[in-house]
Amino acid sequence: MSEQDPTTIRKIDWKSVFPFIHLFHGFRLAIDPSKLVLALSALLMLYIGGRLMDAIWPSHSRAMNNEIREFETDRFADFHLARKNAAQARYDELKQA
Repeated sequence: MSEQDPTTIRKIDWKSVFPFIHLFHGFRLAIDPSKLVLALSALLMLYIGGRLMDAIWPSHSRAMNNEIREFETDRFADFHLARKNAAQARYDELKQA
């Protein structure tokens, strides 16, 4: 084999050299107008479905304003506070040891 033989590159497979190029193909697919309309219709259906669920839900089961504050004054709040204090005490004991 002589050193004078030129080597020619006829084709470079860029997708195998740089695999991240596949991401650009995915972007082209994502901005397809039919897929965008489909995604928009799915979002609208979710919104309308949520509104319908809000409309048919009984009013006494809905969340109320300041619900967390109301829970803090509830009878179960003492139970949860006692559990929190017991856990904090155990943590303090382990920390001192």
